[in-house]
Amino acid sequence: MLSMYQLRIFVAVAEKRKFSLAAEQMHLTQPAVSQQIRSLEKYLGVALFQRNGQKVELSEAGLALLPRARELIELAVIMEEQIQESRGILTGRIVLGTGTDAGKYILPRLATFFRKRYPQVQTAVVVADSDELLARILSREVDFAVVASKPRERAFSVHPFAEDELVLIVPTKHALAKKASFSLSELCQVPLVLQSDTDGTGKVVRAAMADRGFPLDVLNVVLEVDNVEAAEVAVEAGAGAALVSRWALQRFAGRVKTLEMEEPLRQDLYLVSRHRTAQSPAQQRFVEFLGSPQGKQILGLA
Repeated sequence: MLSMYQLRIFVAVAEKRKFSLAAEQMHLTQPAVSQQIRSLEKYLGVALFQRNGQKVELSEAGLALLPRARELIELAVIMEEQIQESRGILTGRIVLGTGTDAGKYILPRLATFFRKRYPQVQTAVVVADSDELLARILSREVDFAVVASKPRERAFSVHPFAEDELVLIVPTKHALAKKASFSLSELCQVPLVLQSDTDGTGKVVRAAMADRGFPLDVLNVVLEVDNVEAAEVAVEAGAGAALVSRWALQRFAGRVKTLEMEEPLRQDLYLVSRHRTAQSPAQQRFVEFLGSPQGKQILGLA
């Protein structure tokens, strides 16, 4: 019979690609990990890994086993958590992911208040681009992700999450700081700090401007940065103006001036998870928390 313990070790080696790192994660010695993998391979009658120096790669059989092993482990964890819930104890772990600036500011707050309500549930927030997050959802490394574009694949369950809006920030002593609002046509005439197209907000800005007849080549981009924090620092230093998520403004209060856009640049955000996958009790409670008065208040829906 397959051993759940051996499957956990197998998944650790597959993800770390090194026996030593898998041993560290599993709190075992490297020889113990190697022995368990050999035993699993002997039971299955196939080699699960191809050794390449210090690193290992999954064999064809290993690639076939990995998603099933993750699924079995997840089902076992859900079963354990359901038993604990029947005793009135909610346990487990939830991993939240985002590639948007709004998500970077929303998810930590949600995770914090959710943890206060359910202190025995571990929470984690990871930041990556949307493609990586979707892949990690399918590999069961991430439970929920906040993205700016709906994935089309049927493997995902997609629900409205929140709304984001882009606003313009300028240096506090800049001549533009006297204005209350700004138009897109005026934006083409000022030095602009733009988040890169690998950043969620950077993609949104490019798409929103192009949809309104202002492609990238008509903008006066003086600096590209990787994230909203770097954009704020550049604006504060006098590099120019920047379009940023409204959710990030609280962090910048008093250091830059905020201008409303006359043509609002709004963006819907979506919560993505695996489609038709059994949810753990902790995951179910998190979804319920999003719809609670406190959750709605954090999301700006109350």
